[in-house]
Amino acid sequence: MTEGLRARGTERQVTALAIGLAAGFVGLTLASLLLPDTARLGAWLPLHLLLAGAATTAIAGVMPFFSAAVSGAPPAPAAIRLLAVAAVAGGALVIAAGRLLSPPLTGADPPLAGLGGLVYLVGLIAVATATLLPLRSALGPRRFVMGTIYGVAILNAVIGAALGTLLLLGWSEIAGGWAALKPAHAWLNVFGFVSLAIAGSLLHLLPTVAGARISRTRSSIVCFAAVASGPLVAAIGFAITSQPLAVLGAAVLVVGALALAIHGANVLRARATWTTDPDWHRFATRSLVAGIGWFVVGTVIAATSVVAGWSTHEAWRLAPLVAPIGIGWVGQVLVGAWSHLLPAVGPGSPERHAGQRRALGLGGTVRLALVNGGVAAMVVAGFVPELGVLFAVGLVGAALAGVAAVALIGRALLLPDPRVPGSVFGASGGLLA
Repeated sequence: MTEGLRARGTERQVTALAIGLAAGFVGLTLASLLLPDTARLGAWLPLHLLLAGAATTAIAGVMPFFSAAVSGAPPAPAAIRLLAVAAVAGGALVIAAGRLLSPPLTGADPPLAGLGGLVYLVGLIAVATATLLPLRSALGPRRFVMGTIYGVAILNAVIGAALGTLLLLGWSEIAGGWAALKPAHAWLNVFGFVSLAIAGSLLHLLPTVAGARISRTRSSIVCFAAVASGPLVAAIGFAITSQPLAVLGAAVLVVGALALAIHGANVLRARATWTTDPDWHRFATRSLVAGIGWFVVGTVIAATSVVAGWSTHEAWRLAPLVAPIGIGWVGQVLVGAWSHLLPAVGPGSPERHAGQRRALGLGGTVRLALVNGGVAAMVVAGFVPELGVLFAVGLVGAALAGVAAVALIGRALLLPDPRVPGSVFGASGGLLA
């Protein structure tokens, strides 16, 4: 019993560490936007800092936690969970540094970015181990559902990351076919991994945040099946230059996003009425729901591009997806999930958690207006190039919301525990004590 409680406490500390590192990546993403376009390699640096850095680091810490919590199984050993978080975060940083130091994809010696990709792959394998290991002793249908959702997501990530790593290492066969493999790499990572991991987690996280019952519904089953299969089918279509297959995969993905929206609407209808910490509850719930809305918008834009842009090589452009998918979906859902998880499952006493809830709920309505209004402005400006000023205004609004989120998450992470003076990251004062 004591050993189990100790393992659970360590797991919460690893989760808090992952959230802290992911928030740091969000800060780096915002800072990268201040660089000239050529210095940040267009949209490459901010997108990779946000997706490969912030999103994947958060997933590396939270996915194993959800796997153990939802299945009721003991967590994986702390060393594996720490390796997953450290290798993913470290690999993403090295990839970014290597690309900035040597922008041309020539496989130059030493291939720093390629080595970072190898470390990143090690991290993904550790994430898979830490996530799937607890499910071996789980009981009931959740074992299969959780294992399949997270297993498919990580498999997509490994394939997508392996393609990018081989390119960074100078593999000539990959470099020669990169025109077809690049969109496959993007779809596997953005939709097949990050979006599937988030959507799969929301099937039980959103009811938890909203105070509704966690149940398996027709919409949740359709969501999982479609988001799990659509990106892989589309990626295969891109890789073999088959537009019908790519369109099919994109259409299936849109169906999955719509099913997730229906699931979210059902959860909202059954949600509880909270009597304490209303600002914190509202911010977390509305962030997740708004994020789902932008997921629908982003998948429709992506699918439309596949249909209309095939002959002009515009079918795989990620630039139109930066606002709805990168900020509105991934960024907003991550912030909402972190805001719920830190006080709900993080280390520390009830008094510390109460202080974190107050901090993370500050200015929630304003922050939601800034980020969602900003994303809407950027999406509109993306379709009307003459409205460049609107895009800039939207970006500033979303960036302000991001800065506030990083600051408040940092404040919550470093909030001392009233029961243990001078403590940080939990009641013991040490990260893994």
